[in-house]
Amino acid sequence: MARDEKEGKVESYKLTPQMATMLGRYKKLKRVEGMLRYGTEVEKRKFESLRDMWQSLQMETMKLEQGMPGEPLRELEGMDFQEEERVKMGPETRIQY
Repeated sequence: MARDEKEGKVESYKLTPQMATMLGRYKKLKRVEGMLRYGTEVEKRKFESLRDMWQSLQMETMKLEQGMPGEPLRELEGMDFQEEERVKMGPETRIQY
């Protein structure tokens, strides 16, 4: 924290929502690491599976952010097959029958 030289007060920083989210994730990560290191076998198995699920979720999120193809979108549910395939392939691709 920065001190104000004139008045000797401690300046406080505002905690933005992004900072709060990162702080919460950091605390959860440290708690899981502690459980993996010092916990019982049952707790270790539980947290290992949670960690694996978290990592797979992060990978899916990165794929979506980069625009890589993932699961079909829910918007495609009401379309017929030909229209759905055209949307999946993109506007430049045509289906040849």
